[in-house]
Amino acid sequence: MVLRTLNEKRNLISTKDYKRDLKVGFENGSESTVRVYSLSAAILSDEAKSIIDKVLISDRFHALDSRPDNFYPYILHSQYDMLAGQVIKDYSTINPFTAVSGSPGSGKTDFLMMQALERAKAGDSVVVLDPTNSFCEYEWEQHKVPKEIIEGKIVFWDMSVKGFPVDLIDFSGCTNVYQKRERLFSMLLSGSHLSGCNQVGILMVAVGKMVDKIEQGEKDMYNLIVGSFDDNKAEIKVMNGVLSVFSTIARNDEMPPGWDNLLAERGKIIVISTGNATVKADCNPLDMIADHLYSYKDAHRAGNITLILDEIQTMNLNVGAPIDILLSNGRKLNISAFLASQRYSNGKDKLGRVFDYCDTKFFFSPMESCIEAVSEKTHIPVDKLRCFDQGDCAFVGPSYSDYFGKNTPARSALIGRT
Repeated sequence: MVLRTLNEKRNLISTKDYKRDLKVGFENGSESTVRVYSLSAAILSDEAKSIIDKVLISDRFHALDSRPDNFYPYILHSQYDMLAGQVIKDYSTINPFTAVSGSPGSGKTDFLMMQALERAKAGDSVVVLDPTNSFCEYEWEQHKVPKEIIEGKIVFWDMSVKGFPVDLIDFSGCTNVYQKRERLFSMLLSGSHLSGCNQVGILMVAVGKMVDKIEQGEKDMYNLIVGSFDDNKAEIKVMNGVLSVFSTIARNDEMPPGWDNLLAERGKIIVISTGNATVKADCNPLDMIADHLYSYKDAHRAGNITLILDEIQTMNLNVGAPIDILLSNGRKLNISAFLASQRYSNGKDKLGRVFDYCDTKFFFSPMESCIEAVSEKTHIPVDKLRCFDQGDCAFVGPSYSDYFGKNTPARSALIGRT
């Protein structure tokens, strides 16, 4: 009688005889065939629809008051107070690298700030490398971060005012002159973005001279660089390339704090920026900071570090550069990283190669030049991506599943808000 009435009111969904036989597995391992009928959602009340919707999303989206242990929230469901994210216990056992892309004003910075706060709350030391001053104190205030958190948990280091936060010629841990040369060479090559055998060879010889001068007591980087190249066109070009890395950095005669002091208190966020200075496309002092941090962490492996790299496209993305090495080996050193860029690439260019390291990807409203690539990766139609509002994003990669009891890739991108 009920089925006949539903059929007459056209609330049965037309299948074979309006019914299907499904094989259902139970918790005790048994199976049984159950007959089910497909009904129109029109017969349900709004409350009933909400209950069903929550059940359907509850495997990946979790209620605010029933999150699993070690859960890191990423996105909020667009309709319900439910969060999707990952359970992370140990960076060394997962792929801890995350790519974040989206057009200017799409919500990337807000997302990265919230992730920095989450990781710091969990006890990580968080280091933000900021080439555009997007993480200055004013911006944290604009993103509604409480003043007591800004003053108590965040350290701001503007290199255009204070100089480098670390001593670039501190060779702690180096046991011989060859290791000292390699460390200094790696930093200067990374920051200057030099390429080609001739340029690299010239720099290598010059670094040997620099280390000899350092051993003799010279500490001024400008004097070390200028005094270590010969007076010919090729060497002057390389010298100028190296000097350009330092052109936006203040000269400071005071001893910088170094990583030991900056990272001494767990749960702090250290924002290292180039201030209002413009980072040039062919050189970036933040590459040297990344290189120096990797060397430090290699020698001090205890404790987690989360590294947030904003505008990653401005950094050295060559094979063997600090970012490449960090993504290859960082998880063994308990390093996680968020790599942010306005553009997304799933191709074979440098940015695409770097993003390939990241199992987890977040897509905010994409730039038109890469919207097709984002659509291909997320399986979200281009027209829908164009309708993303500020803060809307798609989450691709492993997310915590109640059913599997671990992080697993979902069949399709999870869509929500930050």
